[in-house]
Amino acid sequence: MPPTVLLEDTRNPAQKHRNVHEWAQENGVTIIRTKLLVGDYTLPTDQSTCIDTKYGLAEVYSNLVQEHERFRRELELAMQAGVKLIVLVEEADVKELADVAHWKNPRRERWFRIHAAHKAGKLLKVPISKVPPLASDRLLKMMETMAERYGVSWKFCGKDATGAAIWELLNQNGD
Repeated sequence: MPPTVLLEDTRNPAQKHRNVHEWAQENGVTIIRTKLLVGDYTLPTDQSTCIDTKYGLAEVYSNLVQEHERFRRELELAMQAGVKLIVLVEEADVKELADVAHWKNPRRERWFRIHAAHKAGKLLKVPISKVPPLASDRLLKMMETMAERYGVSWKFCGKDATGAAIWELLNQNGD
């Protein structure tokens, strides 16, 4: 029988994943907050696999583009420690990594709307960068590169399934 305790990193804001806490309570799983080496969730009996949760691809984009060095260091730390890191992205419309290429990046869409308005002499007080945010196929390539270089796995689920997905991934013994 798998353990009924889930460890949650104390650096993960306490209310960030209410959905995970609600799932745990409904399923008789106790969540204990403690400092983890990497990721947000693991099992107390086997910390060789950790789950790093992301609110969606917008957070992944931020991690890979704006916080690239910090995120890369975390992946390197997991690899050096022999921890299998799984990034669980709450994005209901994405079932597998290849689907990321079809994701509509809201930052990119906003940039093109404002850029078009600027060309028309409108919204001139709304600042935008000189270049648009990365396209989804470029984000996909970055995610694939991180998987190849650092052994990180990318998994996806809807927000209503996060708790169950964490539990299932951790209880597969890293398979």
